[in-house]
Amino acid sequence: MKKTFLLVPLAIILVMSLFLVSCEDEPEIKTYKVTFLKDKGDTTPYDEKTVLEGTGITEASKEPTDDGRIFEYWKLVDGESKYDLNTPVKSDLTLVASWKIKEFTVSFICGDGAENVPPAQTVEFEGKATEPAIKPTRTGYEFSHWAVSENSEDA
Repeated sequence: MKKTFLLVPLAIILVMSLFLVSCEDEPEIKTYKVTFLKDKGDTTPYDEKTVLEGTGITEASKEPTDDGRIFEYWKLVDGESKYDLNTPVKSDLTLVASWKIKEFTVSFICGDGAENVPPAQTVEFEGKATEPAIKPTRTGYEFSHWAVSENSEDA
């Protein structure tokens, strides 16, 4: 009978300790929202990701596109330099795309034997080439005007 008196309290203690261990709070897994904006003033996100605390960010689902600009990298909204996407995230974060204006080369083609051919010009998207001060010369021909070539991509 003494053994029963000892076993019952021990069994109760064992059951209670198992209950206390199983009731411990699970550690909270923190996540943060990373918002990608196409431009600084945007109100609609280009993309959003949920990131585990302490991990880096995967890129937005795809690089943003724009007719007159080339995507370069992601940066903090108030930053200028490229954001390192491997930096462990510790809070909600907003990144904005950094862009480079597209540039095009305008070449002046004057035909075989032409002299004084003007140099090519680099023109930004929606910009205009300036008429060269140099007029080409070619024996037996008189220069009339510049025209867009039928073979150009934008003709």
